[in-house]
Amino acid sequence: MIALVMGLIISLAVVALGKSATQTFHDQARLSATESGVRTAVERLRTDLTRISQMAPGNIRLDPQIARINNGGPPSPWRYQQFAYLAGVRIDMQSLTAPSVAVPFTANAATPANFAIQGAGTNNFRPDTIVITGNLTSNDSYGGTFQHLGGACGGGQNVTLDALSDAAVFSLLTGAANPADAQARASGAFLPVAGREFYVQVRDGLGCFHYATVCGTTGISATQVRVDLSNDDGGIGRAVLLANPTAGDPEAAAVPPGVGNGTSLSSCGTSSGGRVRIAPVARARWVVKATHTTRAAATVAEQNYEGQKFDLVREILDATGAAAWSETVLEYAIDLKFGITVDPAPLGGGPLLAFDFDDPNIPVWAGPTAGQLAGQPGPQRIRSIRYRVSARTSTPDRKSSGVIPGGYPIRYCTDPPACLTYARIRTIVSEVALLNQARMLY
Repeated sequence: MIALVMGLIISLAVVALGKSATQTFHDQARLSATESGVRTAVERLRTDLTRISQMAPGNIRLDPQIARINNGGPPSPWRYQQFAYLAGVRIDMQSLTAPSVAVPFTANAATPANFAIQGAGTNNFRPDTIVITGNLTSNDSYGGTFQHLGGACGGGQNVTLDALSDAAVFSLLTGAANPADAQARASGAFLPVAGREFYVQVRDGLGCFHYATVCGTTGISATQVRVDLSNDDGGIGRAVLLANPTAGDPEAAAVPPGVGNGTSLSSCGTSSGGRVRIAPVARARWVVKATHTTRAAATVAEQNYEGQKFDLVREILDATGAAAWSETVLEYAIDLKFGITVDPAPLGGGPLLAFDFDDPNIPVWAGPTAGQLAGQPGPQRIRSIRYRVSARTSTPDRKSSGVIPGGYPIRYCTDPPACLTYARIRTIVSEVALLNQARMLY
């Protein structure tokens, strides 16, 4: 009997030790997975941030190299309404205002129901949203021949890419076996999601930039493909300005002589048969969203737990501003914050100003571009972005909360409002210089 009792005691001790060791192992495994996920997400975000304004304007309203049109009012650099607020970077701060997630380049819209506001009385996380504009799909601009008429979108303007005349186009179309294959390769660069329209930048021979949308691509041969531009919504009906419209051109009546492209019609643009360079322009939105749908049959306690799951999502926006494609970059994300460093001097060269997370001055520089003036705050004068990404472990493993000096929490309440269980948090803070905007002083 004594031996049996002693054996039982030893067995219970071994089981308890094994259970504790197993729990510790799984806790550390979850924590390691969380930290690895945060590091991967930060690297993905950093890659996008480095491409801000690559082959895209820092601020379309003020960029002096963009060709301008005149429709009876002040000269405008955009031919499509959705271009009116086009900027290299836009930051919406949930801590200050409702973010314009639904319509990114207009005045702030209502907060979407799934946007992450994670408990004012418990966790108090209000992640920012950022919209990045640049060439995110390619490192190249492609040389082509501009045609005034003959495109697939109502006979509109187009650019024909020929692999035999341009190294970038050759690289894009190399290995194509037939016209359909060439068209598919071009669509991959200019139309990342079928059935949607996306932005492009067209640079004419005089160095002026024009922005348009692509409605489709047409394979001509295995080495030639046509990029068809959408008709604009400004009443002119064409996407790229001609250098010198004649009486027979559709744009001649809509653009009065002597105005539009800078100081005169001949200061920007090209003619049919002229050489241009065209580059895809994409917009990526990074946002923390409640992507998980709570089960209908879940108990109240389960709903409270499951409703606390948010993910960091990267969305590719089409030309209308709608999300055409999305991916979950980080599960159980809880925070996404941005700070900026700006160049306030009108001609550059002065001391930079830094605004840390949640600084109310950030929207002055990274908010809507309407009403901004040359030499004044604007997104084109942002020189670096500081960012903070946080995520929690998938299951709670602590019974008490905690904060680091400065008030930032290190554990996440998973059962509000009672807050009896907590999940550990992992956070990474980093900064990236916006090299494409380094010389934007307008």
